[in-house]
Amino acid sequence: MSAENSVPSDGRPPRNTEADATLSRSLAPLRVELREDAAAGVLQVEPLTAQDLLWTIDQAGAPGTHAGEPGASTLVVLLRSAPAGPPPDVPPGQASVATRTIDRAGVTGRCGDAYPDSEPGAWRAVCARGARDLRSVLALPWDAWRLALVDGPVESRDLHALARAALLGASCADVEFRTRLDVRPTSGRSARVEGARHADLVTICGASLRLYVAALLRRDPDLVAAPDPGLVARLLDRSGRLRIRPIESRILSTSIDIGIDTTGTDEARPANDAVIYDLYGNSWHGD
Repeated sequence: MSAENSVPSDGRPPRNTEADATLSRSLAPLRVELREDAAAGVLQVEPLTAQDLLWTIDQAGAPGTHAGEPGASTLVVLLRSAPAGPPPDVPPGQASVATRTIDRAGVTGRCGDAYPDSEPGAWRAVCARGARDLRSVLALPWDAWRLALVDGPVESRDLHALARAALLGASCADVEFRTRLDVRPTSGRSARVEGARHADLVTICGASLRLYVAALLRRDPDLVAAPDPGLVARLLDRSGRLRIRPIESRILSTSIDIGIDTTGTDEARPANDAVIYDLYGNSWHGD
């Protein structure tokens, strides 16, 4: 019996590494690109679905509004109503799809007066308790949406300013200097994250690596430990770009050897770097 399929010393059942290898070949490559200047950084991540995006924002410390808690951040969701109208479970003539769904999710601080749903291209800005509370909201067929994480409390005038920025396609930081993160989905499976803090962007990149490993293992990402920020930062420092191809990820009995292309070239190249995820130690290791 090969080492990969031997029974671990702790009595756990052996892994089916052949099946795992087939799974890894079926996954999409992970691409991360970080561009920074003196004022802010922009992180592009693909693939990243809306639900996974909410999870990554939660990992970056988006607690929502906590009244009376010093230094708390506020998560603001910006929504543009879908042309198709409300889903079937919202009776005609009652509250709009935004209001009904947001009420169910416990979101507060509506900003519908200046930008009502009836206006073409209208945006609505609301405060959320946390990223995970928005899963049911973003699952609806909105025409467009964005997320902004703002340091401190957010008042009605701040919501109006953020909704105006979304309407103009501008950065949230242009109208609210306390904006930590401005998140825009760029397609059905990618996202653009603008951040004022390098540490937040490193955390989101690390969360993307956790999602990748969770997909390989078919495991809840909450069960995969976060890589050390220093390790992630060193990988990004190579060129600002990471490309991880599942075919270059070897799933062994005790670890996953993840090959990473950090050359920063546009064309795909073989991995020139690697990190190790320890399955039993639930830890990450690199050079």
